Amino acid sequence: MTVLRLFEADRPEDTRPREAITAIRAWARGRRELGMRETRRLSLNAHVAARAAKTEAARHAARAAGHAVATWHVPTHALGAPLYAAKARAAARSAYPFPR
Repeated sequence: MTVLRLFEADRPEDTRPREAITAIRAWARGRRELGMRETRRLSLNAHVAARAAKTEAARHAARAAGHAVATWHVPTHALGAPLYAAKARAAARSAYPFPR
């Protein structure tokens, strides 16, 4: 499961985490250039979106996106992306512990 959908279910009008993921995926595929200023903006915007989220799962999902794009300039941010994704999944499971 991609955790981005957890954020988008919480705040469907807020595209900031998706923009971060789209940017880093395009860069990784050689389809987009990134620079420090843009990477920083994308990452920080995803983290600001996290603070606006209503659920814990959505907050963690947005933070995962922020860390994912931040790996462009600091490779150790790669550790944060799966950590926050796992936290988002765990929070979603605890919110809905029974199969839907």
